Amino acid sequence: MFRQPQATPARYQFQEMRPSRAPEPPLNPYMRFSRKYWHRVRLENQDRPLWDIAKIIANKWREATEDERNEYQQQYEHERIEYEKALKMFLNNPNNQQSALQKRAMKQQLDQRTRRFDANSGVVIQPVNDEDPFEVTPERLAAMRFERNQRLLLAAMRFERNQRLLLEIFNGQALADPRNFISPQRIEALRKQTESLEQHKKRTLDEIGKTEEAYTTRKRAIEKGAEDFAKALKEVSEKRPKVTEEMYNKMIEEQSKKLLEQWESYQKRQEAVKQQQEAGRKETPILYALTVDKTPDAPETTENEEVKMEVDKDGEEETVTTEDKQEQVEGSNDGEETNSTEEESKVEE
Repeated sequence: MFRQPQATPARYQFQEMRPSRAPEPPLNPYMRFSRKYWHRVRLENQDRPLWDIAKIIANKWREATEDERNEYQQQYEHERIEYEKALKMFLNNPNNQQSALQKRAMKQQLDQRTRRFDANSGVVIQPVNDEDPFEVTPERLAAMRFERNQRLLLAAMRFERNQRLLLEIFNGQALADPRNFISPQRIEALRKQTESLEQHKKRTLDEIGKTEEAYTTRKRAIEKGAEDFAKALKEVSEKRPKVTEEMYNKMIEEQSKKLLEQWESYQKRQEAVKQQQEAGRKETPILYALTVDKTPDAPETTENEEVKMEVDKDGEEETVTTEDKQEQVEGSNDGEETNSTEEESKVEE
């Protein structure tokens, strides 16, 4: 089969020279707001026509706060800047510029052809229409039939639409909107979600019932304990002794008597102790004088004070501590006691 050598390269060359798609302009703030709330308002008002939904969205846009409008305006400004950048890149693209030049060249060629045809054709004289305006020609009859058929078709379409709307309005059953299609997977997921919610509700109700039962039992126990305490307090308050003025005076007299008795016994004990001390003094006056009487003040000596004495000829030094002095004093006291006992025995003889 014969194939032209320039067929395929030219086709691919034409595809390469095809211009890219121009960037789409950004939506204005109101259209962004409408796109956000359209589906929600459509679901809430399924029976209302589209123009009513558009009116509802327009009212919402009027009632929107200034901050919300500024948010949509900022989004629009940001996308507008990006659109301007993309449009500038699109216009500066060499492929797009070349395609624009080709379009201009083709348009110029077409204009030149039309001009040549007009120049070569000469003067065109149209025939004067001398037909009677009231004459029924085949052309007029066909046009009249076409217009009549168009009117009948439009009336039939309106009648069918009105009948369908009346049937939907006066029907007792609420028909679902055929535009809202729900897949079986979505229905299964919703069914599982309802089952899990029902189980959660059941568990929550059981927990609430148990909590209420525990609260009632605790409340009853507290009320019973309060009643028992009130009864016991009442009994104790009734059984407590009532102190009168006579009983109070009697108690004071008894306590005063006890205090006097204790004071007298204390004085007796003190007198007995004094008598014992005097008897001991009379029996052993020397021992009493040594143990009880105050001795004359002696020079104080510090503990572990060392006194150096020269005893040996070689110059050795001996230390005498306060403990040795105390032992010497005790020895002298023992000697005095023995001497005193010997003197007393001699006096008795």
